[in-house]
Amino acid sequence: MSSNLTLKQLVKITPVDEKIKKRVIEEEASLTDDQKYRISRICWRLLSLIFKSKLREKREEMFKEMAEGAVEYGQDDFKKLEDEVLADLLIKLDEVKTKKEMAEIKAQVRASIEKEKQEDLSPAKNSQASVSEE
Repeated sequence: MSSNLTLKQLVKITPVDEKIKKRVIEEEASLTDDQKYRISRICWRLLSLIFKSKLREKREEMFKEMAEGAVEYGQDDFKKLEDEVLADLLIKLDEVKTKKEMAEIKAQVRASIEKEKQEDLSPAKNSQASVSEE
């Protein structure tokens, strides 16, 4: 998870309980590299889950509007939707102040989503699932 955002910045923008944020920020200096990595991974996964959920919700709205005949959306509209949803999410994350930070978060959320897709398709995960079903 290479990112130019510090763990402190990442924790601040992740929508979790304030007590958790405060504890991580206070104890950051004493955390091991492994602990920092795990915390950052959790933050990125949470942000990507929120993004995917909001994207799915917006797509469903668009499909419903199309099914009702209210609006006709093209492929470009669906492509633009991802950027719009991500922009809305970043606006809500009030700690994000610069375009550079926004670009970094956008890239990292996309990378996190791609990594999850690859993990979901990995043969090891699939074979474990089939073993546990037996």
